[in-house]
Amino acid sequence: MKYCFVFFTCLFYLSVQSQERKNIQKIKSQISLSENKIYILCRGTKSKSGLIAQKFNIADKNITHIGIAYKQNQRLVIFNVVDERNHINALVIDSLESFITQDTYYLSIWEAGNSPEDFNRMRKLLNHFRTKKIYFDASFNIRNDDTLYCSEFTAAILNAAFPPANRYPPTLKNLDDRFYQLFLRRKKLEYYPVDFFQASGLFRKIFEVRF
Repeated sequence: MKYCFVFFTCLFYLSVQSQERKNIQKIKSQISLSENKIYILCRGTKSKSGLIAQKFNIADKNITHIGIAYKQNQRLVIFNVVDERNHINALVIDSLESFITQDTYYLSIWEAGNSPEDFNRMRKLLNHFRTKKIYFDASFNIRNDDTLYCSEFTAAILNAAFPPANRYPPTLKNLDDRFYQLFLRRKKLEYYPVDFFQASGLFRKIFEVRF
């Protein structure tokens, strides 16, 4: 009986993996990416949906994590900051395959109306961050330059890449929930929501899927 359970568990796992590969190949066939364009990749995961999207997003309740990306050698290169202890560096560089986790139920891709100069500044900044060790900002303090969270990192890159007129300010939110007050040790939170970039007309959504 034990071996049957292991067998069917393995069979189910392989079936899920096969379906995930088909989903990713289908996504790739449906999107058209351009060189010299800045992209934002958004995912929604079930484990963080209620904790992040419902409480702290401005309007988009689907996404819980974002990364900034560009096309290189016919594939997306996605820079994003993660809160996972198995990573030595909180800044990871994902492909589309690795960005879509097993917990992901939502994905959207946004393309910027950027200039070649904006793109070059972004690439230069990302190459600079490749050489740095980044720590996850568990306190969500945008005044602390030594640590970052996903949307804080993305905002820092965009604000440095785009001209001053197109830069994104942080959001100020009153923390009415006692749980968040105790966890963050303050009653007001100045932060970058994961959907902060949607407040301007710089980005347009070019792809969206729910798994």
